[in-house]
Amino acid sequence: MVSWEEVCRIESGEHVGHLQKNKTRIQSVYGLIQFNHRDNSDDEESEDEGVDEDSYLSSSMIGKHPFEEPSFMRALDLTSNSEVVGELCVGMQFNDRENIIQTIKHYSISKGMDYKVFEFEPNTFYCKCVSYGIDCDWLVRASLRKNKCFWEIRKYNGPHTCMRARISQDHSKLDADTIAEFIKPMVESDLSFKIKLVINEVQARFGYTTTYRKAWMAKQKAIEKVYGEWEASYEALPQWSVAMCDAVRGSIVQLDAVKAYRNDELVHDVQILCRIFWNFAPCIRAFRHCKPLVQVDGTHLYGKYKRALLVAVAQDDNQNILPIGFAIVEGETADGYSRTESEFNIHYERLRQRGEVYTD
Repeated sequence: MVSWEEVCRIESGEHVGHLQKNKTRIQSVYGLIQFNHRDNSDDEESEDEGVDEDSYLSSSMIGKHPFEEPSFMRALDLTSNSEVVGELCVGMQFNDRENIIQTIKHYSISKGMDYKVFEFEPNTFYCKCVSYGIDCDWLVRASLRKNKCFWEIRKYNGPHTCMRARISQDHSKLDADTIAEFIKPMVESDLSFKIKLVINEVQARFGYTTTYRKAWMAKQKAIEKVYGEWEASYEALPQWSVAMCDAVRGSIVQLDAVKAYRNDELVHDVQILCRIFWNFAPCIRAFRHCKPLVQVDGTHLYGKYKRALLVAVAQDDNQNILPIGFAIVEGETADGYSRTESEFNIHYERLRQRGEVYTD
């Protein structure tokens, strides 16, 4: 059992012909910095084997600087990227590599075409149409301008000349990450929406019917983008408890953690949360006006880690229900209820002895 004094010591650990015609619209859609038409005769084509760019996206991205970004540089607004825009062109400039990858993805989705990545380096991104060399010469080559700290399309052969019929209701580039960015506003507004709604919204915006599994994964990624990772949330519990007790004087938090082991070896500075009990000072003060009867009920939590939330409630003379204590335990078990009631009784007795609550 981790005492309240130990809580404070628990450590916790992102083609030229159409240039003027599409400039304004593309700028508004893709977050471009500026346009500079450049001669691409010096570009070299790489004939490397195709690689999957998604396998690299988890690595660090180019374009992060130690200084504050200028005001004219802005992040890509993915909620507007699903619009069908004109052709890409040489000279388009982007804030970072992820920005240009998402731009090419949305272009391919809107055109109903697909591409294959041939070069994915920290300073270069190079892709070709999947029918390149057969009946299409479409390709895009972009690179980082180190002296100016932005990405630029240095070579572009387009538009597509192949006539690829849509053989699938889904699109390979309409991945979970792209959908996650699209549904972030939905997550921020109402986290309880159904996966079917994601499928319908994607179909309405992109024109493709995604699978249930991809839509489910996209929702999980969107939740993580908005609210953070599960592990990070657990790591923040000790700091949260200290901050809450400091902000709301008189509140109580009790953490129950055990030491972590890996391959029978103790992992230092790491603890595993078993239970957490807390109540808020206003609820404690209000309890003195309630009937001397406490009931405990629980509900299952359906996040990544399956646990149960127990709530201790009391009732005032007007039959109003007041929550006075909360706990997250392993499950709705006798042991979980017993420990929660025990914690409540211990803290209640301390408060009674200090005169903060009383009984008749």
